[in-house]
Amino acid sequence: MSTSNKFYKTLIITVILTRVSTASLTFLLGDNIELRGRIIEDPFHHYQLGVILVVIGLLFKRRYQKTFWFIPVGLGIFLEEIAVVFNDLGFGSNSYYHSGWDLLMGLMLIAIFWLITRKATLK
Repeated sequence: MSTSNKFYKTLIITVILTRVSTASLTFLLGDNIELRGRIIEDPFHHYQLGVILVVIGLLFKRRYQKTFWFIPVGLGIFLEEIAVVFNDLGFGSNSYYHSGWDLLMGLMLIAIFWLITRKATLK
């Protein structure tokens, strides 16, 4: 399997696993307002962890080949929460998070990036 295919496979798997994890957490907490306030509605968002992983992956990419997975995993975590990212930028899109539209938008961005890189490698 080529490096590009591994990258996109890891990216898509990360988006799906992150979505399943966050949906499961929301379901498990249910109406427990105290835990929801502490865990889900805190100021830290997991997309911020994704940004940190991408930066680490880019910083150590040449030195350590083992950090390859940092970039697609970080990008996948970031794209899974893309509606919250836009909300934090002031677009008021927080209501789209976990609506399905945000997941579709993230997967469409991945498809566009894949098509662009695929076309560039075919030339």
